Amino acid sequence: YNAIGAVFGMQNRHDEAAENFRRAVELMPDYADFRRNLCTALTSAGKADEAVPHCAEAVRLAPETICNYGQLALTLRLAKRPDEAIQTTENALQKFPDDEKLLYFLGETYALKGNYARALEVLE
Repeated sequence: YNAIGAVFGMQNRHDEAAENFRRAVELMPDYADFRRNLCTALTSAGKADEAVPHCAEAVRLAPETICNYGQLALTLRLAKRPDEAIQTTENALQKFPDDEKLLYFLGETYALKGNYARALEVLE
């Protein structure tokens, strides 16, 4: 089901992708990649609120995988929860302090909140 979901995702058929990723999660609920894929498909389908718990579970299941944090932070931001996105990114930066993508995302999120001074501080 995961592979089928990926093919639907490549075609921007996000609801169908999400349904297949959901089936993959049902079969292997402790596999973080399937959770992250479901999160990504739901987010792409405009269902960020529904996606957040799956992203959070991917982080819990595989805390050493940096892309899980990035996907969770992005999903939180798209769910209009920027403070949680910032907290998630700052937590990830404690584990991965030199990750440029996380730093960029954090600065961008601060800027979107209107905290330009903090955004520049993070980005410099």
